[in-house]
Amino acid sequence: MADEQKEGTVILTPSKETDNLWQNVATFADNTDYVKELQDGKSRGLFVFSNRYDGIDLPDSSCRLLIISGLPFGSSEYEQHRANTFAGGSEFSSALAQPIEQCMGRGA
Repeated sequence: MADEQKEGTVILTPSKETDNLWQNVATFADNTDYVKELQDGKSRGLFVFSNRYDGIDLPDSSCRLLIISGLPFGSSEYEQHRANTFAGGSEFSSALAQPIEQCMGRGA
């Protein structure tokens, strides 16, 4: 639907393991060539970016539909331990909010 409208569509997932939900629907963007295609208007997706909450600039119509599939989580054992220990606390909530804000910035 977004492709028919010529609007960029991006799905952000927390890891490659969580990409399986989208394997029959989208292209897995495993390098920066896909970002360039969106920016240049050569393609409108549907692209899945794993754990790319920051560092991608998709201005104007290069990203008009953003799907955040799954919450970001720590990649190291220490970060996962902290997430389990402090779940529901303000520090954990702030740490979780930052990558979500980065996600929203991709389409802003």
